[in-house]
Amino acid sequence: MSVTYGNPPLVEVAVSLQFEPPVGLNGAHLGAFWYTRRRDFPSVRTAPPIPPAHESFGAPWQLLSPSIRIALNESEHRVQMTSSDEQWMAQVQENRVVVNWRKGDSGYPRYEATRDRLLAVWQHWREFVIAELKTDCRAQLWEITYVNRIAEGRLW
Repeated sequence: MSVTYGNPPLVEVAVSLQFEPPVGLNGAHLGAFWYTRRRDFPSVRTAPPIPPAHESFGAPWQLLSPSIRIALNESEHRVQMTSSDEQWMAQVQENRVVVNWRKGDSGYPRYEATRDRLLAVWQHWREFVIAELKTDCRAQLWEITYVNRIAEGRLW
């Protein structure tokens, strides 16, 4: 869910919200949305979409085997918008909004700051979808990811 520039960061935090895809949304809408947020996120690029997550509450726990995903539909995209200091990234695709924080010169902002940024991007996205497509997005799933990489040679 995050982009790597050069050496991978030692710490990454991502908060994600999955929603029902708005009817009529296409790649041009994703680019137009970035254009509305370019002051906060001046760098942009596309990436393959994150596959949708599905929860089965009440079902017995099971271990999933490793898998490989091959995407044949090049019309699906994820827009990765990065702040000028490259510490914050907002990602938007047809069914998901993600905010990532990467360790840099500033201290760890904690979960609350990351969540608040996600909620701000989510609100901007919903306002954009309502204005452009005359529909709203209904949230389905929250996801929180914390990655703490251990540099080779320090602890192993």
